[in-house]
Amino acid sequence: MAQVQQGIQVLAADQRNIEEQSKQLELRKERLNNDQQSLNAPDPQKIEQLKAQRNDAQATAEQKTAQLEALQAQVPELDEARKQAQDSVNAEQAKHADLSARLQALQALQAKVQTNDKLKPWLASHGLDGLQALWQRIHIQAGWENALEAALRERLSAFEISKLEMVSGFAADAPPTKLTFFAPANAALESAPGDLQRLSDLLRLNDAGHKALMGEWLQGCFVAADLSASLVKASTTKTWSGYLCSPRSRCNRTQRKFLCPRQ
Repeated sequence: MAQVQQGIQVLAADQRNIEEQSKQLELRKERLNNDQQSLNAPDPQKIEQLKAQRNDAQATAEQKTAQLEALQAQVPELDEARKQAQDSVNAEQAKHADLSARLQALQALQAKVQTNDKLKPWLASHGLDGLQALWQRIHIQAGWENALEAALRERLSAFEISKLEMVSGFAADAPPTKLTFFAPANAALESAPGDLQRLSDLLRLNDAGHKALMGEWLQGCFVAADLSASLVKASTTKTWSGYLCSPRSRCNRTQRKFLCPRQ
């Protein structure tokens, strides 16, 4: 009997639990129904509007993609055009540099002509119009003209007179431009250090006075086949303090000078 009562109590407790759960489920169902009713139904017009915007965006994307592909197809042609334009610019720059060099040479020639036009009357007034400039009387092996000009500079235009004391008479009437006079020399040449060759040895001179003069004016100027050879000699020869010349350069222990080609 006690067991039956205990079973009844258990069943009664289970029934209460079931009823409580049923109430909670009903409340949850009611709450869900209320939430569902509170939700707004989809707006068909807005959906169509969004679809239209999506289609427009897709069409725009396709159009931009087509434009990009067209531009990418033009890249090789445009790059070739750029290269041709750059080549043209380089050619024009080279032409401009050449024309500038020619203009400078012409300006220098014009200045020299104008100077000669002033100098000739002065030389004639002093009975010197028959003199020849030094450059007209000396000759050097082909290819070494630049080196000789770099070493002598304005002395190439010097005039020979028998005695340098004669220039004292020009004090009251100085030349209208820079001018150098020289008299024949008779000094003996010093021996060249090491295996160096003198620049003056490349001159073709028949006059002993001119040989002595060039030996003096070109003292310390030696020759090398090219820039590399001159650099080697300048760094290894310790017993001199002059210049090493090549056809296109001039150097010593402390400087390197590149000579412009003759115009």
